[in-house]
Amino acid sequence: MFLVLALVLSLTACGSAPAQSVSEPVPSEAPAQLPADTPASAQETPAAEEAAPEAENTTLVVYFSGTGNTRGVAERIAKLTGAELLEIVPAEPYAAEDLNYNDPTTRATVEQNTPDVRQEIANEISLDGCTTLYLGYPIWWGQAPRILSTFVESHDFAGIT
Repeated sequence: MFLVLALVLSLTACGSAPAQSVSEPVPSEAPAQLPADTPASAQETPAAEEAAPEAENTTLVVYFSGTGNTRGVAERIAKLTGAELLEIVPAEPYAAEDLNYNDPTTRATVEQNTPDVRQEIANEISLDGCTTLYLGYPIWWGQAPRILSTFVESHDFAGIT
């Protein structure tokens, strides 16, 4: 009875909290007004200020996906962060039969059980100018797929978060 009473009271306490509202952003100061007798040419915004150059995209989402699950997560992160999305593509693609956990003779199982295996990557992925990197991959047999070792060992991550 005591546990039921404690549960009811805790649920009631959680349910009675007022809803929180999201506050609207505070608008920045309005631009200073020029005197009415200022010439029209001085009132115009210079073209350089009007079309400020966009900052170079220095965020990348690089991912490997065997079945498509990691791809979906990587696409979402790229969309949320405005990052460029790049896929690590194995030179020899994985078929569904290659990923069977229950068969110790499948390609992925043999690769995961051989720590020095490094699959070839079919596409070139450059990290030039990258300052922030999101690296996505599935977990195979409790660890990163060996193709991630190929990727990581072939890049310099100095200065990249």
